[in-house]
Amino acid sequence: MYVIKKCENYSYGRNKWEVVHTTPDREDAISWIREEYRLLLSCDPNLSSEDIDRYLNQYYGCPKPEQAIYGRKEVGHGNTRFSIMHSYSDQYQTVERPTAREALDKILN
Repeated sequence: MYVIKKCENYSYGRNKWEVVHTTPDREDAISWIREEYRLLLSCDPNLSSEDIDRYLNQYYGCPKPEQAIYGRKEVGHGNTRFSIMHSYSDQYQTVERPTAREALDKILN
């Protein structure tokens, strides 16, 4: 299971990390964190689109498609950080999926 956590007040002291996404698929986890990182970078008015592409593709911090995740990868800008890790912990092994009726009710409402 791949776990993505977010910290909105990152500093060199106590950081409160919250789980924002869990998925069994590595490609889904990497694309999710890359999209969130792109959105975070695009909120900075001092960065051009070339700067954003450079942050996403040329630096080692941001995970790239088809990359293996060993340990924990962390990306961020300013005081906001995202981390992605591969976990075998029991709390992340079960993925809650809606029943067919719940999914249909959500679509029809």
